[in-house]
Amino acid sequence: MMKWLKDNIVLVGSVLVALVLLALSILFLVSKQAENQKLNEQWTQLTEQLEALVNQDIYPSQDNVKVARDSTRTLRKFVDDAEKLFPVAPVQKFDNQKFKIHLEKTIAELTKEAADANVMVPKGYGFAFGDLRPKPNLVPYSLDALAVQLAEVRSICHVLFTAKIQALESVQRLAISIDDPPGSADYLTDRAVATNAFATFTPYRVIFKSFSAEFGNVLNAIAATPEFFIVRTVSIEPTERESEMGGGMQQGGPGVPGGPPITPPVPPLPTQPGLPQGVRPPAVRPPAVRPQPTPTPASVKPVAVLQEKVFRVTMLVEIVKSKSAPRTK
Repeated sequence: MMKWLKDNIVLVGSVLVALVLLALSILFLVSKQAENQKLNEQWTQLTEQLEALVNQDIYPSQDNVKVARDSTRTLRKFVDDAEKLFPVAPVQKFDNQKFKIHLEKTIAELTKEAADANVMVPKGYGFAFGDLRPKPNLVPYSLDALAVQLAEVRSICHVLFTAKIQALESVQRLAISIDDPPGSADYLTDRAVATNAFATFTPYRVIFKSFSAEFGNVLNAIAATPEFFIVRTVSIEPTERESEMGGGMQQGGPGVPGGPPITPPVPPLPTQPGLPQGVRPPAVRPPAVRPQPTPTPASVKPVAVLQEKVFRVTMLVEIVKSKSAPRTK
């Protein structure tokens, strides 16, 4: 037997390898049968879902078409009504010369409006366009955008002047061209234009001084503007200037605190039957009276009844505009 194994070692080895491979094939087949059964179950489930979708009544019909048309009409009406809340001002075309004239005219009108409303503004203030005034020529591509910014700054200042604030310190806008120098106090450096599928949001920052009532007028005026304003942030800090309102008590006539005392009249001597004329009757002891404390005379110095401080307001506002193409004048 051993001699036969030695003579047929190759044959025996081949048989053993074949048996091992057969065993591995059987194990692989068993594992794949389980996986195949799982895939068959998933296939059956998907087939049933497809048949259910095919058998549903979702094919185009007159009712479905009518519902789709009504929904489209409702959506378009909603978009049209929403765009009316975010009006886009007509864009006026300018060349360099016309824009410079329009800029100087607008600044002069804002300065006069501030003076008429008794609102203090910095001397020679350019309302966020001071760096552009001395430049003879501006890049042509920026003129339309600058004209839009100028109109929006004018709307913001009109709101502040209508509310009769105490003073306008500054207005800041976004730099939009190479003519806007970096580092100027006229420009916003921490904000940018935001946009979504329907509208754009252009930020501006204004710093002004006012009393609390005037600040309330500013918010009311913003709500009444035709432009759609959003007040993003408000920062309030006190200033050194104070205003005292009211008056004090003044010195008056008799009986008024601080005035001369009242002297009671002297009554005539009483008469009593049986006594000669002019003879005083016997003295009658008056009842004891508790002495009253002497009132302290009031000071004649005016007393302040209301004292309010002027505060500085830093307000970030955004103007919301529809993304519809603006008209051209």
